[in-house]
Amino acid sequence: REGRKGGKLITRPRVINTFRNFCLDSFVVPVATVCGLRDEYAYLKPSIKGYPDGDALVAMARDGAGFKQAEFVEMAGGLMGALVLEK
Repeated sequence: REGRKGGKLITRPRVINTFRNFCLDSFVVPVATVCGLRDEYAYLKPSIKGYPDGDALVAMARDGAGFKQAEFVEMAGGLMGALVLEK
């Protein structure tokens, strides 16, 4: 697609990451803390940040693990996804 000259574009991953971080910081970890489970949920944000994206997972499956077909399917508006593989 082509945008207007001088226009701005917000890519979906940034929006999704912002929303996910907001949910983790504002709801998930605070509720877990109240329930005495902070440590069980506080690791999620840095863990998700360090996890490979869909394109990287597809490349690893094809190039590194030898799958002949690999596809990353986004779900829940990009909040999660599934790697579909065929050997």
